[in-house]
Amino acid sequence: MGDEVETAAEAYEAAALPRMHDVHTDPEQPRSGDQPLPESMTAKPVKQKSPAQWAYERVILYLKN
Repeated sequence: MGDEVETAAEAYEAAALPRMHDVHTDPEQPRSGDQPLPESMTAKPVKQKSPAQWAYERVILYLKN
């Protein structure tokens, strides 16, 4: 076992991502993983974001897509 600590959001994400797939009723709809991230998520450098901010942004992105 490693010494790295994960937030609950990171643990759930790590468990869900291997099973994730996109489903759309419109076959012409682009997959969510192929779409660019919103500017609000990329405006602040990654190293300046707290784990809580990352978790919040991921939840919003999941709900949006």
